[in-house]
Amino acid sequence: MSQLELKGVRGKLSYWALKTFIDCPLRYKFLVEDGIRTPDKDFRGAIIGATLHYTVERSFFYSKSASWIFLNTPRYFAKLVDRAKILRWRSATDKEQTLQKCIEMAANMRDFLVEHSYIYGRKVEIEQKVYANITPDLSLGGKPDLQFIDDASKSIEIWDLKAVEDSIRLDKMQLWVYRYILGQLNPGYTISAMFVTPLLRKVIKPDFTEQMNQSYLSKVKETWYSIKQCRVANNFPPKPSIVCRYCEFKETQCV
Repeated sequence: MSQLELKGVRGKLSYWALKTFIDCPLRYKFLVEDGIRTPDKDFRGAIIGATLHYTVERSFFYSKSASWIFLNTPRYFAKLVDRAKILRWRSATDKEQTLQKCIEMAANMRDFLVEHSYIYGRKVEIEQKVYANITPDLSLGGKPDLQFIDDASKSIEIWDLKAVEDSIRLDKMQLWVYRYILGQLNPGYTISAMFVTPLLRKVIKPDFTEQMNQSYLSKVKETWYSIKQCRVANNFPPKPSIVCRYCEFKETQCV
């Protein structure tokens, strides 16, 4: 495969797409390149997460009352369930129990955020898509849950909301990408990033050393180079250590 072939491959990727390729190139092909979805074993987690983000962020940061959560959480939950094509509830009461869990978690998360009133007075961006060039042929993007922007002190604080504290899901590279992108877009600003787990009332702020910064940047560039190789060769091999539905799904989709 020649360098000339690879030079013709340009892209605009989200961090989620990049991370999906790192996890498994075949899964990346189905989800990102082909836009194919398969039944998701953990659809509850996705629905709970999306519902919490929507209701908590909008109720608190748009100055909605706490009762707004109890009224709008069921509406948004129903919309997400309706959009999903394949859902397998464990029992007749599973759906209702999942909704009640969303409402309870959203209310508790909002209470925690209200306690952190120091963020008032800053400009707030909610789930704003941001992109910046990592290489001349790659624009990498992300969608931070919350950005608190203080132009007076030239600082930006990034919050990534988590329903629970799970070390597997606390992806430091994700926060690094957000910091890098916002640093490129806002020269001269101090960028900080943290995981916020309101249910446990914890804030986790990873340290990013210069060595870590260089390591993550190299990882992003290496992954993008691998994606370009796979695109040119039209070959996205599965990752042997990953067990999911995409390998079994491959037989019915690939001719």
